Amino acid sequence: VGRGEIVTNCSAYLNNNTMYMGGQGIYCPTFCYERNPNCIVCSGARIDIDVPRTATLDEVMTQMIDDARTRFQAPSIRTEGGLRGDTLYMRGALEATTRANLELPIQELVKDGAQLLVTDPSMPMVTTVVLHFLAAPAK
Repeated sequence: VGRGEIVTNCSAYLNNNTMYMGGQGIYCPTFCYERNPNCIVCSGARIDIDVPRTATLDEVMTQMIDDARTRFQAPSIRTEGGLRGDTLYMRGALEATTRANLELPIQELVKDGAQLLVTDPSMPMVTTVVLHFLAAPAK
């Protein structure tokens, strides 16, 4: 298989790795990378989280940070079709304008089953988190 296929993207992806070692030469081992279906980075899976509808956005973010599946450090959160806009909380330049949302109950910001698009410095891509509201306790 010619190396030109990788550069031109004219072929299906190859199951190999090329390592250039400066003046030493080129090493081309062949092995297949396997995806872990439970890994949110390599599988692109979504994460389902159950939250009380009265929980604040800050509490939901803390739950996502504490969740071993995500390991978020400093998440920024967007959604589509939010009840008070699509940007729920952003760090950086937009933090001052979205900080007020942290104290609002999540049910005032999104509907049950909403997909949150979470960016975080610890993740190389956007992670989709699906919120499910817990049923209200019976009286």
